[in-house]
Amino acid sequence: MNNNLVASCFGLMDSLVRPFVRGEGQDPLTADEQHRLAAMLPSLMLFSVVWSVGASCDKAGRPLFDEWFRKHVAESELAVLPSDAMFPEDGTVYDWVYDIKGELTEGKGGWVGWMATVPEFRCDPDRPFAEIIVPTADTVRYTYLVDRWGGGDSDNRVRGAWRTRSNVQQQDCLSVGG
Repeated sequence: MNNNLVASCFGLMDSLVRPFVRGEGQDPLTADEQHRLAAMLPSLMLFSVVWSVGASCDKAGRPLFDEWFRKHVAESELAVLPSDAMFPEDGTVYDWVYDIKGELTEGKGGWVGWMATVPEFRCDPDRPFAEIIVPTADTVRYTYLVDRWGGGDSDNRVRGAWRTRSNVQQQDCLSVGG
């Protein structure tokens, strides 16, 4: 396997668990935070694999990767994988994001569709047409991934997805942080 894919996988995983990292002089995680983190780690790892190893798939390849990934996870010896750790059966593995904060899953964390993570779109009639970004599942997911890979002090770089984003989307990410 390509070392860059492995580095991307663990870089994304690192960024996903970053909210649980405590620095020197900070209070340690509470028992509840430790329990929540332990419960979500399998899901976050699956998400990281999809968005590193499977991120290079084009539209036609995504259903194939989805089928392959689900089959191999089911056939693996990951018997300790909790039943709710895997992506929901509806759609593909690319259709879901893990709600780490629990804002959309009644405080407990879990899988939600990408569009559930953004407010309903309302077009500003005063905004120039060329600057309007209508949220789609693609713009929401790529903005999320750019935010995760680009945040913090990691040396992660977004490969592939960034090149396919429009200049307006790139400018939006750079000017307002996504």
